Order: sequence, then structure tokens, then C-alpha cells
Amino acid sequence: MVRWDRDRYEQLQDSAWEADTWAAEQDRSADRYGRCPGGEANRTRAHALRQQAADLLAQYWALPRPRAP
Repeated sequence: MVRWDRDRYEQLQDSAWEADTWAAEQDRSADRYGRCPGGEANRTRAHALRQQAADLLAQYWALPRPRAP
């Protein structure tokens, strides 16, 4: 039986947020020093983490629910 893993879901969401934050910082740094933005890899990672979180949530919602008496 698949069970809801709230801790894993929150960890995935937090990691995605951190990757997005790091990507924005990399882009600001690149703009400041005239370099190419380096945040794309972190944005891609954030997207993948959010997709994993969405898949986890979809598994939870697909679980059969006990019927009320």
C-alpha cells in the first residue's frame, strides 16, 4: 500500500525552492559581471524536483479512500 510521505513531499518542494533561489542569484551575479547566466541548470533541477513532488502527490490522491459508514 502506498502511503502519503509528507516529509518527502516537503523536502522536494524545499529543494526546488532552493534551486530556484540559487538560479536567480547566479543570474544576478552574471548580469553584474557581464557573464552568461548560469542559472539554467538549477532551474531545470527545480523543475525536476517539483515534478517528483507532483508525482508523489498524484500517487497519494489516487489511493482508494475508506468509505464512510
